[in-house]
Amino acid sequence: MKIWDLALFLSVAVGIAIWALATLRIALQRLQQSSYRNIRYWRRLFSKDTSLFLRDYRHLQVGLALVIGLVIANVGVEVSRMVALFLIPLVFFLALRSWAATRSEKKPFVFTARAQRLAAVCLIVLFIPAIWFFLEFELRAAVALFMNWIVWTPLLVLVGNGLVIPFELQVKKFYLEDAARKRRSLDGLQVIGITGSYGKTSTKHFIQGILSRRYLSYMTPGSVNTELGLAREIREQLKTIHEFFIAEMGARERGDIAQCVRVAQPTWGVLTCVGKAHLETFGSEAAIRATKGELLEGIPPSGVCFLNANDSNTTEMRQFVKSRIVTFGVQRVKDEPLVADICAQEVSVTQDGSSFRVSGEKIEVPFEVRTQLLGFHNISNLIAAIAVAVEAGMSASVIQAAVQALPPVEHRLQLLKKSNGVLVIDDAFNSNPEGFREALDTLALFKDRRRVLVTPGMVELGEQEQEENRNIGGYAAPRVSHVVLVGEDERVFPLKEGLLSEGFLSEDIEQVRTLRDAAEHLTRYNKPGDVVLFENDLPDLYG
Repeated sequence: MKIWDLALFLSVAVGIAIWALATLRIALQRLQQSSYRNIRYWRRLFSKDTSLFLRDYRHLQVGLALVIGLVIANVGVEVSRMVALFLIPLVFFLALRSWAATRSEKKPFVFTARAQRLAAVCLIVLFIPAIWFFLEFELRAAVALFMNWIVWTPLLVLVGNGLVIPFELQVKKFYLEDAARKRRSLDGLQVIGITGSYGKTSTKHFIQGILSRRYLSYMTPGSVNTELGLAREIREQLKTIHEFFIAEMGARERGDIAQCVRVAQPTWGVLTCVGKAHLETFGSEAAIRATKGELLEGIPPSGVCFLNANDSNTTEMRQFVKSRIVTFGVQRVKDEPLVADICAQEVSVTQDGSSFRVSGEKIEVPFEVRTQLLGFHNISNLIAAIAVAVEAGMSASVIQAAVQALPPVEHRLQLLKKSNGVLVIDDAFNSNPEGFREALDTLALFKDRRRVLVTPGMVELGEQEQEENRNIGGYAAPRVSHVVLVGEDERVFPLKEGLLSEGFLSEDIEQVRTLRDAAEHLTRYNKPGDVVLFENDLPDLYG
């Protein structure tokens, strides 16, 4: 092969290598978001909503990879320079396009030790055959083989994960047992486990914000809520001086919370509510209740369980409890008293914040609190946190000061004032029917402004997904002025149908493919004074 042709081939090969690494990076990120569980990852590969082969023009990339591979394999040693010159920018474009896709995920990729080990296995499988082909045959054969490997990289990660699972199980066992051992050694530590279908993260932040006024407390950061995440925080962050550890516990399948309980060994448990979130993965509402009950079952008789008096599931959830129970709740209607140990009464929710009176059977002298937080469901999360603070022996004055200083939690009814005079309500982190309605009620408070809703609808609701999205469309109709639906027709059609069924004008509905397209539309549509609610940003994750 001539020097010129060799240089062209090497350029193509470098572009292909970058493309392969970017594709591998995407697949690793998806696997990590599937908790390294092959069955979850398999669903993401091929389900109609989350298919990796349909995301980011992946189907076009696969087709082009096959074509390029065939061209390289069949043009002969004296490669056409025109073909090679065409391939170089094309391959580099696809490489950059793939790499850009790695930054579009809602949760950032963390290159953990486990991800590094899996990446090493996959790279060996990718590169060794190509190197062997290069040494045994010639460069064009190696490149052609490599092109075909890129096509199957998402499946390669699946296979690679299967190969390393026996080793990873031993690593996981060591970390979990070591964390549990350390937790047992912290005798004076109160561990507060928090779970629920929604409101976990906000409640965690509120409990930390209040308790930290008097106690040395530590909460799990970000969205850490798995058994391995808890194990890492316990092993690396908890000290003997800590008095409270606030641990969020999430679940997508039965047994997830039980594993978190075995590691963190909570003494107090907070159940925010039981709803329909992740109904698709759980299969039934009964399975959701049983999974959330795993936390309550894990609280020892000497501990405390905090249950939501507003939740119709609470009566049934009591069967899981073997400790003392403290109930909390929000009295929504003045003439309908709520029986709860800690209760938020006389609630006032405005576009500037909220206020309410804390009373109940465990409150000797009722007191009023004010907060800059928006929305009714933030009141529910706040009263849960106040219930924990009261149980911890904190005074009313300290609680009042702490609540007033609490900042909004990122992406959860977070009010942002933009320089162009537009207000943004960022409620972009996941969505469920109850939370979606609360967000719409919050948007409706801004009566003197144009109210814009940007949403792809709700996901992971199984067979109820279309019906729930249709219902939420009807609920939104009288509360919004303009709607931007993000996603393909099949997903957003129920929302649109619900809007139109309640008399919403079709000319006030804009449908776009991506959040970027939505942002471009808002740039043209918005004017100073508008309020924009971003509800659930999952197109970036679900496509």
